Amino acid sequence: MKKCGKIVSETWNLKKSFSKFVTNNYIDRIYHKYINKLSYGGKLLGAGNGGFILTIFDLKKKKKIIKDLKKYQYLNIKLENSGTVIL
Repeated sequence: MKKCGKIVSETWNLKKSFSKFVTNNYIDRIYHKYINKLSYGGKLLGAGNGGFILTIFDLKKKKKIIKDLKKYQYLNIKLENSGTVIL
């Protein structure tokens, strides 16, 4: 998970290098305060005036991250080991 988090952060930094309009001060403050200090990595997902911040973190820090970001919507995402499944 640490390697995955690092790769996700690297893609975010690469995306930011394309244009100064990819991010703003508000997003950067959230990213640096929570993603850099509490998780393995993360990036902004979505486009325009909405989106999500994806973060990969140690489950031991989950309660702290959710508490610190309580004014934002939290969506729990889990990895699936069996791959694509037709329902």
